[in-house]
Amino acid sequence: MSAEFKFLTKCLGPAELVDQPDWVACAKSLDVDWGVLLEMARKHGVVSSVFVALKPEIQQLPSDCQQSFKREYHTGIGRNVFVAEEFRRVMAIFKTAQIDVIPYKGPMLSNRLFDSPAFRESKDIDLVVHRKDVIRAKQLLLKNGYQSDGDLSEREEVFLFSSRKESSYDLKLPYPSGKGKRLKIELHWKVPLTSNVPPDWYWQHLEWQEFGTLPVRCFTAETLMLILLCHGFRHYWESLKWLSDIDRLIRNTKSFRWDHLLELSSELGVRRVVVFGLVLSRELLGTRLPDDVQVALDADAFVLALIPGAVENMTGAHRCPVGFRNNILIRERVGDRFLYLKNILDYVFVPDLTDFKRLPLPRLLWPCYWILRPIKVLSCLRNKYGVRSIRRVLFGKTKSA
Repeated sequence: MSAEFKFLTKCLGPAELVDQPDWVACAKSLDVDWGVLLEMARKHGVVSSVFVALKPEIQQLPSDCQQSFKREYHTGIGRNVFVAEEFRRVMAIFKTAQIDVIPYKGPMLSNRLFDSPAFRESKDIDLVVHRKDVIRAKQLLLKNGYQSDGDLSEREEVFLFSSRKESSYDLKLPYPSGKGKRLKIELHWKVPLTSNVPPDWYWQHLEWQEFGTLPVRCFTAETLMLILLCHGFRHYWESLKWLSDIDRLIRNTKSFRWDHLLELSSELGVRRVVVFGLVLSRELLGTRLPDDVQVALDADAFVLALIPGAVENMTGAHRCPVGFRNNILIRERVGDRFLYLKNILDYVFVPDLTDFKRLPLPRLLWPCYWILRPIKVLSCLRNKYGVRSIRRVLFGKTKSA
């Protein structure tokens, strides 16, 4: 683990609220390279958090590093404010059209974690809608300045929206500053949680939160925690920002119901996934957990054996997927393991929205998508993880059972 990564974890952990350490002295003791630190903070999406920690001592940094941190911080704040205002506008559009919406990331998550929609880096807006409302929601956004990446026929849209594989549809809006950048809205009709969650399940675990003066219906803290932990595991915790979200949500929830979280995770068969994320947050960020919860987490030797691989993946020392074998074993129920196998086959062979957009084919040639899809998947794995990616995907980093 590099000195810069260690310093990032210190900036993001609870120490910043407890003893206000001398961050510059801490960085010097670790022999931190400020340029490398800035690049790593940028990669993990935590420039704002690092800048806020360093702000009282920012004058002690090299002048070029000072300017870079300040510029990126203020640019990020401006972008986040724009995204927050656009979020308000979109929520008003859907309210007028009587379309039920659940926001769960983006500005709403920033507001929940930091009491401000401007602090956490937000590049897109994630909204959950009922499947029956997806096309109507899409048409409303198109009328209000958003654009689709590709023009799909009505028949293609019906096919994809009814697919078991697809769970979201993306639309984009150009930023006022131009430069080719666009704000993305993701319309989800199910959240990437676990395969066997009924669509109505998400709508049964909601509460009201304030977004400024706007009342918004969103997930309960425990349900949001479950979603964030599953999302992080799905990407094998590539970003420190996701882990920081876990730590912040625990700190900012006054009466977090740990028993309810563990009950929900057992109900959905993702208890080991939850244990994995919480242990990783505790080990890297020093997240404070109740004693009885820590005892329960430390009882799972299989999950503990996966932690070193996740740390390597996050630091960039070794790009390593969690592995097909470990993905099977982390699912406690036999039925969930078979569902995972089925999802793998769907991922490899069943075309998705990007396939239709990148290579539009007439209806007669649609079977070609099923032939081209495996080639695309293998190419992506090779580019992301290297030529030995197939072995890593099959067996992962660890050898534990």
